[in-house]
Amino acid sequence: MYSAEFLNDDAIGWSAVECLEIPTPQRPGCRSGTRVGIRDRDGAPLLRIDVFHEYDSFNSELRCSNEVVVIGVATAFHVIWPERREVRSTEVGWYICEMQQPWEMGLDADAFGLLISSSNALWHLDSSGQEVWRVDDLGIDGVVISDVRQGVVHGSGEWDPPGGWLPFEVDLRTGRVLKNAGKSG
Repeated sequence: MYSAEFLNDDAIGWSAVECLEIPTPQRPGCRSGTRVGIRDRDGAPLLRIDVFHEYDSFNSELRCSNEVVVIGVATAFHVIWPERREVRSTEVGWYICEMQQPWEMGLDADAFGLLISSSNALWHLDSSGQEVWRVDDLGIDGVVISDVRQGVVHGSGEWDPPGGWLPFEVDLRTGRVLKNAGKSG
């Protein structure tokens, strides 16, 4: 499995490592950024990622698997295939809320790949970084994942900020919304 870490400006040992730059789609010349160092399976520095974004992010997320590294920062998440030096970026709207892997929820590692939530949506990526499904309109100012039980993602969306959180349920396999209290009526 890869490992990755957010880097400070003075990160020792990373300046000579090959770098991939990920520009912000809205403003390609933007130079406010986040740096991530990716290590190979033996722990050696493999690749540095410089993610440029227009706005500072109050939340940054980073997750690794055997095949990919996923960076969530500002208004996008970026799936990186380190061996191929390939990147796929997905804009999420306002901001990234959280990322969850199965073992973080006490589940078997193969229960699902990665769940990513934003200000209003939820994504399920498989372990190879491919999108399984996306569900929009689960909130307007935040979507949080509570748990996954019996093949159902349970969470809450904020519909009336601050504090107006309402529950939702989404089928883990299909992405079909089973319950969305914020959209009832």
